[in-house]
Amino acid sequence: MRVYESLRELASRVFLRVLSLTPLEVLPKLSALTIFAVVHTMIVEQDEEDSEAVRIIKKDIPAEYGVLIQKFRLIDDTFFNVCFDNYTEGMQLLLRIFFDRDDLVVRRVVTQQSADNLYGRGVRFDVLAEDSEGKLYDCEVQRANEGAIPRRARYNSSMMDSRELARGAEFSALPETWVIFITENDIYGAGFPLYHVERIIEELQRPFDDGAHILYVNGSNREDTPLGRLMQDFFCERPEQMNYKELAQRVDYFKAEAEGVNAMCELMEKFGEKKMEEARTHRKRTVTKSPLGKFTRFLSRIYLLVTLVFIALLCYSQFLTTKILIIIAAVLFVAFILIFPALHSYRFKKSRKLICILLAIQFYIPTFTLSRYKDK
Repeated sequence: MRVYESLRELASRVFLRVLSLTPLEVLPKLSALTIFAVVHTMIVEQDEEDSEAVRIIKKDIPAEYGVLIQKFRLIDDTFFNVCFDNYTEGMQLLLRIFFDRDDLVVRRVVTQQSADNLYGRGVRFDVLAEDSEGKLYDCEVQRANEGAIPRRARYNSSMMDSRELARGAEFSALPETWVIFITENDIYGAGFPLYHVERIIEELQRPFDDGAHILYVNGSNREDTPLGRLMQDFFCERPEQMNYKELAQRVDYFKAEAEGVNAMCELMEKFGEKKMEEARTHRKRTVTKSPLGKFTRFLSRIYLLVTLVFIALLCYSQFLTTKILIIIAAVLFVAFILIFPALHSYRFKKSRKLICILLAIQFYIPTFTLSRYKDK
């Protein structure tokens, strides 16, 4: 009974205290609750992003790495890069078949080399090789025809040249270059196993001889020729079914041996992280460009500007009455409550800084207003 009476008396005191509060005394308390809600929401938002990132990785890279690795083929970009990284014997086999030259010797092979462009888009080459004569080969695999369009071949060729000529060197020192696209489909639909692209002087009908060449390899070729058998190997999942032992041994290493499988798993994890970052970037761009997102950002900036003006008036002006101060403070508080959910819903990555600024201002408005009110 005593406990009940004590609780009732406490409730009565709290109720009377609430009724006796002025608007300016309520605002600081509401601001404190707002701070708690905002911080909590930001933490939850970050947790949701991390969880979503995990879901992205699990979607694109299944936990059963072994099953996925067994399905890789040489026509797959990632697996092609792994298998031919520093593998001169394998690249030498490819180039000898492409050019029908048994004397061709590959001296160096690297994969995923970047060519940066200070004034535009850079390039990442799949496999770069150099032979004993100093000729350079950019070998790319493309499953989609859109990835092997002529202007991309032109751009790759130009970016190869930009890497090779030192400052002050003669243009004649540029090496001969080949851009080679191994395409899954017959990109030109004429049934040829190879398509050679060369510049010519039309009026003279003779080669321009600038040392730049482009070669398309028809991946759908299944003829009983060295090139046809090579293309069959590019679409094999099982090493024992491949025609060329050099390629079969390399594929088997990354699919069956522990060291090779571990290397593939690490690569797949990196691929998952890259996809996660791409997904976050895509979401950010989508949100930023949406009309409602732009409108929300515009409102938040207006709110920030008006709040700063109000604080300036509050500190230096003697012409605002207490009633006006209360109204402005209340309006700003309500505006913040309305704007923040929109900022959260659209997950502006940069908005966290803006939210912190708004939060600090919202916390100090009631304090300044209350101080001003007491002075009056």
